[in-house]
Amino acid sequence: MRYWKISLAGSAIFWGVRFFIAPYVPLPVFHQTLCDAGVKTSCHNLGVLYSQSDGKDNQYKKAIALFEEGCKNNFTQSCYNLGVMHNSGKGVYQNDAQAAELFQKSCDQGMKEACYNLGLLYVQGSGVERDNQRAFTLFQSACDKGLSEGCGSLGWLYEKGQAVSRDYAKAEKLYRQSCDEGVGLSCYNQGALYLKGDVLPKDLQKTAQFFDESCTKQHSAGCFDLGQLYSEGLLGFPRDPSRAKEYFSKACAGGFTEGCDKSKNL
Repeated sequence: MRYWKISLAGSAIFWGVRFFIAPYVPLPVFHQTLCDAGVKTSCHNLGVLYSQSDGKDNQYKKAIALFEEGCKNNFTQSCYNLGVMHNSGKGVYQNDAQAAELFQKSCDQGMKEACYNLGLLYVQGSGVERDNQRAFTLFQSACDKGLSEGCGSLGWLYEKGQAVSRDYAKAEKLYRQSCDEGVGLSCYNQGALYLKGDVLPKDLQKTAQFFDESCTKQHSAGCFDLGQLYSEGLLGFPRDPSRAKEYFSKACAGGFTEGCDKSKNL
């Protein structure tokens, strides 16, 4: 079974300011024109377009240059996106230490996503010294500001007893909150609490419910593991090849390649 691991999925968010413009105006042309005229948000949005491209024609490097200029002018989202580029290695050498500095700057300016991503780096010890207490503070800040992923990560720290006393009741509450707000990984984590019965009373119905909810909310591991449980009749689940195939197929569609192989073999 796969139990929850903190990942940097959240750091893949790119921020752009929305404009409502005539549909016949190509966005790059529109933003380039306004950027040349000194409109900071358009320079930033042009960088977003380049960063989401296929990287040809030095587009990632163009994004880096635009984000660097925006960050130099204290445009918070540009600092954040520059951190994402350093974390992913797009247009620059991968450098989590640099990403951490940029996330810290954006977090200090009130950006909850930056606080969350910085917390992930502290949990993993990537680019910074591992510090679960610091991660707890950052996740709490992100959660208090309304970022559902921050609440879910806070739940993980309570479940594992990292930086705080282990508290399954708080973990469950935070997972439930985060799950209700659309975070599939938190739904999965809540289901895992009920699976073995060594944390909370074993409840296969709740495990199936929360794994299914995580699957519906695009967390492919939830689809795959539910498929495994039904395929093999594991841990008290009834063996049901038809339902297993359904969940493996969903996992496959969500990019979980093992699900593709499992689905074909049923």
